[in-house]
Amino acid sequence: MTKNKLMGHDAASTELIPAEKAEESGGVVCVLEGPDQGHEIELTHGAVLVGTGSDCGLILTDTTVSRQHLRIEAATTGFVVADLGSKNGTLYLGTRLQQAVVPIGAVLTLGRTRLAFRSSRVVAGAVYSSLSNYGSICGSSPAMRRLYALLERVEQFPEYTVLIQGESGSGKDLVAREIHRHSHRAQKRFEVCDCASLPVNLAESELFGHKRGAFTNAYESHVGPFERALGGTIFLDEIGELPLVLQPKLLRVLQNEEVKPVGATDSVKVDVRVIAATNRDLAANVRQGLFREDLYFRLAMLNLSVPPLRSRREDIPLLVQRFLDEMGQGSLSLSPSTLELFTTGYDWPGNVRELRNAVVSALAFGEVPSSIKDKQETPPNPLSQADVDTGAPFRDAKRKVVDAFERDYLLAQIKKHHWNISQAARAAGIDRNYFRGLLQKHGLKSDAAE
Repeated sequence: MTKNKLMGHDAASTELIPAEKAEESGGVVCVLEGPDQGHEIELTHGAVLVGTGSDCGLILTDTTVSRQHLRIEAATTGFVVADLGSKNGTLYLGTRLQQAVVPIGAVLTLGRTRLAFRSSRVVAGAVYSSLSNYGSICGSSPAMRRLYALLERVEQFPEYTVLIQGESGSGKDLVAREIHRHSHRAQKRFEVCDCASLPVNLAESELFGHKRGAFTNAYESHVGPFERALGGTIFLDEIGELPLVLQPKLLRVLQNEEVKPVGATDSVKVDVRVIAATNRDLAANVRQGLFREDLYFRLAMLNLSVPPLRSRREDIPLLVQRFLDEMGQGSLSLSPSTLELFTTGYDWPGNVRELRNAVVSALAFGEVPSSIKDKQETPPNPLSQADVDTGAPFRDAKRKVVDAFERDYLLAQIKKHHWNISQAARAAGIDRNYFRGLLQKHGLKSDAAE
C-alpha cells in the first residue's frame, strides 16, 4: 500500500481538498452515533475536512467536536486520517490518534460522535443473474438469481472480507465454499473454524494456535486455522458466537494480517481471505453490546444474505431431485401429494438442511416426518370470537381483525400461486403493486416472482 503525502490544511479550503494523486479508492464516511447520526459523505479521491466549521466537507453539530477536527484522505486501501489539533482528540481502537492509515471497517471516535468507514463499491441491488446455479449452489428462483448476481460481483473484489448472514440450514457454508472456488485462492486450503464450538478456556489457542509449553498440558505446539489456511480462505462459521474477549484480538489479526500464537514472542504474517457467517442479526447484537462494532464493520466489507427456503419455494422440486441424485436414487421421484406438501404446506424453519432430511426420510421410510405433516398451516378464522379484543376501543379492535384477515388471505393466495405476486394479485382482483405493498405491511415480503 502506497501512503499518499498529507497536505497542509488551508483555512480557505472548499469542500474537497485536492490530493496529490487522486485514485479510485477510499469509500464512504458515515456518522454512526452522535447528533448527526445518519449523515455520510462518499470519498473515493481527494480529501475532506470533518468538524463543526462551515468550511468542512462533513459538517457536524456535536459541540465536543472542534471546528476543524479531522482531515480524511482517500487511500488505495482505505483512508489516511490526521487529527488537526482538536481539543478532545480522535480515538481509534482506544488510542488517541495523530495520523494513521485506517482500513475499510474502521471506527473513529470524535467527542460524542463516532465515524465509520465503509466501501463505496456496493454489492447490492435488485440485479438478477442469468445463471440457474452457481457452482454447487442449486436454485433458479428470483431470490437465488439475485444472490448469484451478488456473488458474481464479489468475484471482482477477491481480497475483501465477506459476511454471510442467513437462517440456520439455509446454505451459508455452501456459499462460502463457492466464493473460495471462484477466487484465485481456489487451489489453496479452505479452512473452517466453527466459532460456536470453541472451548471457552482454549478458544484463543484454537483460533490463533499456541507454542509448546504455553500453558498446562500444552505438550506440543498447535498451528491455528489462520496459519493452516495460508494463501487460501478461512471460514469463520457462527461468528456471532465468538466470545467478546477474543473479538478485539480477531480485529487486530484482520487489521494487521498477522497472528500471534499463545506463548509466542513474535507474530506470524498470514495471507488469507476471511469469510464469516452467522444466523444472528449482528447489527442488533452491536446495538446490544454483544458484538464489537468495529469488528462488525471490518467483517462486513461485502455483506450477503442467503434467502430462506420459504422465500424460494419454486426451487424445492429441483432441490429434491438434487438430493435424490446425490443419494444414487435419481430414477425415483416424490409423489405429487408429497411434493405439494413440500412446496405449499410447510414453511421449512430448518431450511434446505431440513428439506434434505425430509427427502432422506421419504426414501428410507416411505413417508415424510410427522413433524412436517402435523404442522401444515391452517390459518385461523380471523373473525372468531377468541380473536376479537372486546376490551379495546371499537376502532382498534376492528383494525386488529381486519389486519388478521388481510394477512391470512394474502398468505393463502401467495402460497396457492407458489409465491408468484402477479398471479396472486390477479386472482385476488387487486393491483400488483398494491398487493406487494400489503405483503410488506404484514411482514410477508419475500423475493417472490413477479
